[in-house]
Amino acid sequence: MRIELAVTMPYPVDLAWAALTVPALTRSWSEATISTLALGDGGHPGGTGALRRVHLPGRVPVDLREVIEDGDGPHHLRYRVISGAPVRSHQGDITLVEVAAGTEVQWTVRVEPLVRGTGALMARLIRPALERSVRRLATIRIDRADVPPAPPVRAVDDDPATLGSLRAALDDIAAAQGAMADALGAVGDGNAAFARVYQYTTLAIADAVDVGGFRHPGWVLRLVPVFHRYYQQALDARAAGAATIEPHWRRAMAGASAAAAAADRGERSRFEAGMIGIWLGMRAHIEDDLPRTLATVWADGYRGRCDYARFRADYLRLGAVFPRAAARMVDTFPRHTWSPRARILDAVTPEVLRDRLIDRSVYPITRQRARAFERGGMIAEMLAR
Repeated sequence: MRIELAVTMPYPVDLAWAALTVPALTRSWSEATISTLALGDGGHPGGTGALRRVHLPGRVPVDLREVIEDGDGPHHLRYRVISGAPVRSHQGDITLVEVAAGTEVQWTVRVEPLVRGTGALMARLIRPALERSVRRLATIRIDRADVPPAPPVRAVDDDPATLGSLRAALDDIAAAQGAMADALGAVGDGNAAFARVYQYTTLAIADAVDVGGFRHPGWVLRLVPVFHRYYQQALDARAAGAATIEPHWRRAMAGASAAAAAADRGERSRFEAGMIGIWLGMRAHIEDDLPRTLATVWADGYRGRCDYARFRADYLRLGAVFPRAAARMVDTFPRHTWSPRARILDAVTPEVLRDRLIDRSVYPITRQRARAFERGGMIAEMLAR
């Protein structure tokens, strides 16, 4: 479903952009109440990476959360709904064009409905309120004194040669992770399942980068070698019997080995043992390795060039990668080894709802990843001092 609207505002482009991004100004035209949950790059409510709450009044009030994916105004603003809407995806693109009468605002909304074929119905629900709000943009009054400074212009994009080198490194890492998983699997090590998920995650990230899935692909590509290094160090320390293995990986690897041993004794299935290993590894990665990786990559590559918050939107897009990799791993187990509960849930749960099911019944990935980003921000602040 696609909605396209346009209106001309009698203001220069910087003031028009502020009217779209500063909550105190959006209240003068939007039927929705927009508030800032986290500032974006440059400490601006409309900066790249900002997180917003959008409250839609009505008989059934709706609370949406949006992330600003491109807030390097004043000529463009792109946002994406990340929660609160019963849709597969909801994205808005706003282009601001300077014209003789002021600024023309060109607003495009793209929504992929949860239920296919319901796009026309959704358009009838969404379009009227959006049209009324957009029309009011032409009539509001803006005082420049109420407009905060726009986010600074950033130069953080990598040149093609650098991106090519970073991307090639992912292929090498995926190959190393595959060999690692093969070696663990050959000796029946309970950590083989998570090692394979790590490889599948790297491959999924590479695929997403290749199709232009991220605003800052260089940032995404820099994360993977750091993830890999932490996990490889833990495996190497474990293989050497060293006491230096980090506690979170010691717990995860010991738990995976215990689950595999129980499967050897016939006390649980290979499927259950594999799922335990994946869950324990996922927890160690998200709760411990992820925050420090985010902080390290920012400090080493972007400190002084942009704020840590800038990468929130790409980080949220990465959230879809791990469940996909885990699902690919699940499919490698013969179906007859699955637990009855897993077979039933797989049969009755629509694909679009499976990530939410994992969130609720296995591990709260979404909440823990949100915490990891905030913890990474705190570490980044310490590194910046």
